[in-house]
Amino acid sequence: MNWLTTIISFIASLVNRHDRQALPQVQTIDDVQDVLNQVQYRAEWFDHLSDPETTWGQKRGDCEDFAALTVKLLAQIGVNGQVLKVFCHDTKQSHAVCVFKHDVLTGGKYWFWSVRNLRKTEQTDIEQVVYQVRVKPWVKRWELI
Repeated sequence: MNWLTTIISFIASLVNRHDRQALPQVQTIDDVQDVLNQVQYRAEWFDHLSDPETTWGQKRGDCEDFAALTVKLLAQIGVNGQVLKVFCHDTKQSHAVCVFKHDVLTGGKYWFWSVRNLRKTEQTDIEQVVYQVRVKPWVKRWELI
């Protein structure tokens, strides 16, 4: 993270500190979807990851904010999610999703939420999921956060 990004993140945290709101309780995957449907997508000029409580309090966020919020909501129902960030070739663009698999809920296959859209894959290999987030020729690299 460069110094400008650090300063912007610090200022954003000061501005947003009063926007934090406790997350609603969820008990099912449908409840998670209902919560996500109440949050609006908004791209950011400067990439700043908001904590899930701030995203929920503001009812808006970018793809990384949605992914972090989804990870925290899934944890309430005993599902271990992760943020998967995919970086594209020759651009500064990236996309983040919440990826998860669960022996009972997903049958051991990876599913992912891209903002408010749940995608149920048949993949057991995370790299194959990456290529469903962004088509293979566009993918420069990816990371699980």
